[in-house]
Amino acid sequence: MKRALAMLVTVLVVTSLLSGVAAAQETRSGETVVVEEDETVGDLTAFGGTVVIQGTVDGDLEAFGGDVLVEGEVTGDVDAFAGNVRVTGEVDGGVSAAAGNVVVGEGATVGALSAAAGNVAVEGTVAGDVQAAAGSVTLGPAATIEETSPTAAS
Repeated sequence: MKRALAMLVTVLVVTSLLSGVAAAQETRSGETVVVEEDETVGDLTAFGGTVVIQGTVDGDLEAFGGDVLVEGEVTGDVDAFAGNVRVTGEVDGGVSAAAGNVVVGEGATVGALSAAAGNVAVEGTVAGDVQAAAGSVTLGPAATIEETSPTAAS
């Protein structure tokens, strides 16, 4: 009896933990997907004509859209597939983008940048490596790249 009770308690605890993890993952879609300025969500997958993060994504962001704009904060990584990707806020992790244009705006901070794009512009701060396969790469006057790996200059 004690063994069955212990097994039941274990199953209930594991189930409650897994349901909390599932709730933290969110998917949104629509013409325009917005995380509002005063809103915080967990890991987010977004499909939209325009994806706008004004608030906080507490985790990773996967975004598929015509335009992806990160004006707020993402505490994890950003993976974006879009016509245009623009970060003017803060991304604690890395930004990986496949897009026509990728911009790290002035005043923005990202952990690292990996981009395949027609044009890549860094006007803000990249705390790690920058890897870019692009038609043009522009570093603005306020651009800061804090760390580069020895193999980056090839």
